[in-house]
Amino acid sequence: HDWMDAYELGLVYRPVEGLKTYVKGSRFHRSPFCDELSYTQDGEFLDPETGASVDIGFEWEFLDEFSFMANGWGMVMEDEIFFDPVLLPFGYNSNSPAKTRRIGLDTGLSWRRDKVAEASVRYNVVHADFGSGEYHGKDVPYVPNHRVRLEGGGWIVDDLKVKGGYTYPSSQFVSGDYANVYDGLPAYSLFDLGVYYEPSWAEGWMASFVVDNLFDRNYCDYAGPGYYYPACGRSFMFTVSYEF
Repeated sequence: HDWMDAYELGLVYRPVEGLKTYVKGSRFHRSPFCDELSYTQDGEFLDPETGASVDIGFEWEFLDEFSFMANGWGMVMEDEIFFDPVLLPFGYNSNSPAKTRRIGLDTGLSWRRDKVAEASVRYNVVHADFGSGEYHGKDVPYVPNHRVRLEGGGWIVDDLKVKGGYTYPSSQFVSGDYANVYDGLPAYSLFDLGVYYEPSWAEGWMASFVVDNLFDRNYCDYAGPGYYYPACGRSFMFTVSYEF
């Protein structure tokens, strides 16, 4: 067990109708759980992750059908938990050898005309590195610097919508590569397509059928020095939900 404190303080200000601005600061923690190998190679338990973050941003709804958002943020963490494949015989999790830092920007633009069509674009840029020690200035593994998400769709009839999406994560260093010396994971592109049915005669209900990795792309989204896990090929998901 661990005893720790977590805090969050935020302020929201709406200067005009349709515009929300905010600033938020927080201190957080996360204890490792058993399934992620919560002990070290020496049999000691991992230390909990701790960190602090700050966010500042806004959300703006304009011209009735458009919305735009931007959020700048920064984060510093101690004892971040990584899987280290170098620790033999099978690899173990370990706490970060130094503080880790992240600074980023999330932004997005969307348009929606109900029962006609909708479209959106979201972009995320982040720089993550070690703040001190042997790997000072090196990129944190498994963090893509850029991520893009595009979505678009339209209503075939009032109750039936078709929507497609495109996702692009940029290249990233593999797990455990603190020194940034191994070949990284290359960037990849994925497409998805879904059909969504919300019957007007059954308010709150929705059924959907979604195809992920539409073109059955062969790619890898997790790897370490000398090994990799191939990602899922084309997959299908059927969902029925009720919202109340």
